Amino acid sequence: MKATLIFVAALVSVGVLVAVSASPCGTAEVGLDAEGRLVLSDCFNATTLGGLLHTIQQQGTTIQQQGTTIQQQQMEGQQQGEVIRQLNSTVQQQGNTIQQQENIIQQLQGVACHINIPPQTIPTHGAVDWEWFSISGGIYLVVANQNSGSNSAVNSVIYLWSGSAFVNQQMIPTRGANDWEYFSMDGNNYLVVANRASSTNLDIGSVIYQWNGCHF
Repeated sequence: MKATLIFVAALVSVGVLVAVSASPCGTAEVGLDAEGRLVLSDCFNATTLGGLLHTIQQQGTTIQQQGTTIQQQQMEGQQQGEVIRQLNSTVQQQGNTIQQQENIIQQLQGVACHINIPPQTIPTHGAVDWEWFSISGGIYLVVANQNSGSNSAVNSVIYLWSGSAFVNQQMIPTRGANDWEYFSMDGNNYLVVANRASSTNLDIGSVIYQWNGCHF
């Protein structure tokens, strides 16, 4: 009971109002009354005091740990916020770069529309058909030359795109060539020509040519 009185005196010395109640043992030994004063039951003793102090110490430790956790979470939130701000800044910079590139492309397109590209003239002989095709990235054009005057035995020509113009890549003998068709089959590339020697001589063979890696 002496320890209890010392504890009560300490509470009074720091300005805590204390009242002693006659609560029966087994009920709450410490509490607050309706006026907010600390109430101690007459069962309050040194053992109860030790338990109370231990409980208060544990609660204080728990509160301190919770405070540390909150601080860590706040720091993590600040770090995540900084990362998000940096990402937003990067996205904005990339958006500005894309916008600048689009502006450049539009300007170049505007300039290109005012550039006159001269047409390419390709000599032909009674040309009646053109066929284009692509092999291994190369772009080709083949013309069906039907005749030169009364002569139907004229060469038809395959042209290859050089990057700036179509250049003569291969000449193929034809007889009144009327049509070319390109097709691929089983990994191989083919050109077939429909020959028609003249209106009076129709008995002439048409020919299928196979690409050998360099020419037909």
